[in-house]
Amino acid sequence: MSNETIDFRRIARESRETLFNTKEYFSSMSLEGGYAEPVIKAAIYGTVAGLFSLLWSVTGLYNYDFGFMDGFLGIMPLVWSIVIAIVGVFIGGALMLLVSAICGGNTDYEANVRVAASLMVVYPIRVFFAFLNGISITLGSMAGLVIQSGSIIKTLMRHGNLFLDTLTTDLKRN
Repeated sequence: MSNETIDFRRIARESRETLFNTKEYFSSMSLEGGYAEPVIKAAIYGTVAGLFSLLWSVTGLYNYDFGFMDGFLGIMPLVWSIVIAIVGVFIGGALMLLVSAICGGNTDYEANVRVAASLMVVYPIRVFFAFLNGISITLGSMAGLVIQSGSIIKTLMRHGNLFLDTLTTDLKRN
């Protein structure tokens, strides 16, 4: 068991850097140090997202009909957000590993889990705007699409040169 303490200020600083200075953050982030830090970061993001989900379900701003799963709308959004975030960081790490391997990048699973954990900063933001689903499913879906697309486009714009360089090099070889 590690004796390290959790530095919430550093996690908040890294979250801001991930959102606003993406290229600088990812070029300087630590790629090793164990799985505890990314799991804790994912759990924090999941907790924040879960608190928003809980708030929206209690206030009735979710416009969902879960049928037999109506019990989901109690404390369970908080619980499931945390569980999904922790499981999702490892699935996201595997997906990042696949993309990184295709692009000729880092193929260390731990490094890719750390990147996936950092990218999860978008999760609470997306859930925060989920109250728009209570106003209109279409409005909520559009907001979610804009948030997710915006983060993907920003990441591609900042890191797209690596992908294009790799693609161009591969095409020149053939």
